Amino acid sequence: MTSHRELGYALLRTTLGVIFLFLGIGKFMGGLGNFVGGMNQHFSGKLPATLVQPFAYVLPFAEVTIGLLLLLGLLTTLALTLSGLLLLALTFGTVMLGDAPTVAHNLQYAFVNFVLLWLADLNRYSIDRLLGRAPATKPSNVLSVVLCGALFLGTTAPTSAAHLYASTQQSLATERFELDSSNSKFIAHGLRGGLLWFKGHEHLVAARDFSGEAQLNPRQITASSLRLTVKTDSMVETSDVFTQPQKEIINKELREIVLEPAKYPEIVFKSTAVSGRTVGSNQYDLKIRGDLTLHGVTRQIVIPAKVTVTGNDLRATGDFSIDRDDFNVKATSAFHGMVRVRGKVSFTFDIIGHRI
Repeated sequence: MTSHRELGYALLRTTLGVIFLFLGIGKFMGGLGNFVGGMNQHFSGKLPATLVQPFAYVLPFAEVTIGLLLLLGLLTTLALTLSGLLLLALTFGTVMLGDAPTVAHNLQYAFVNFVLLWLADLNRYSIDRLLGRAPATKPSNVLSVVLCGALFLGTTAPTSAAHLYASTQQSLATERFELDSSNSKFIAHGLRGGLLWFKGHEHLVAARDFSGEAQLNPRQITASSLRLTVKTDSMVETSDVFTQPQKEIINKELREIVLEPAKYPEIVFKSTAVSGRTVGSNQYDLKIRGDLTLHGVTRQIVIPAKVTVTGNDLRATGDFSIDRDDFNVKATSAFHGMVRVRGKVSFTFDIIGHRI
């Protein structure tokens, strides 16, 4: 009889270990940076980033470590104590989000964790027992634990079903749009600064080839996101003040000195947090915070955008600026150099996306 209980304990312990282990592995497979960015975005406006970001970086490592210890039955009591504290922290986060179904879902894991700690005496099939760390079996109170567990699961099962339904509804509420560069405009404005015989003219460098995806969740703006990739060699001078021969010289300098597409073929923006408000029917004022990688350097920027959804199309317009010195982007300095701009470079965009 006791061996059955010990076997049941081992199965429950290893099951919890597998859950923790593969939750952690999944975060690494999806990209640690992506997970941290998603956490920042999810808790934006609810908890400070200085609290969320360190926790998000530690969480996958903690899950993998705890999962392995539980799976092997090594330092089981310590692992269960740490997993209990981790579940407490996760529950605190979901309470701050006001996500009652997920709170109830977390409580189920917390109860399993509690049962495993309470019945640690049954931890026979483990490395701890082989090392002589596990205490002798004391099967008392097992029935009361089983009855409490049945009562707990009976009261929370409907809530878990509600959690699954709510998660599905949120997923359905997120609208995905593929960006269309052929019908969009994305232009860098290089303010004049010592253009010599082209003095007084402003560069208008357009990105002809870019791709990406915008996700918009009208029910929960913070669940929205943006990913944009620009082909560096597609950026060309478009200002009408320059003749075609002049444009060819400028484009040559852009390729060979300024943007260097052979070394840095892509300019990438990935959002880490989105905030904003609805201003009308299918219209939104957003602030998109994210990481811009340009010329091999990554910096965080904020892009204000006005977004309108009409039928199956999304349109985003706005402007922002960067300091090219922050990204080690040069302007030509030779006497005949034609790309001579100030440190501040402004961008305007009118981007169209089509529903996926």
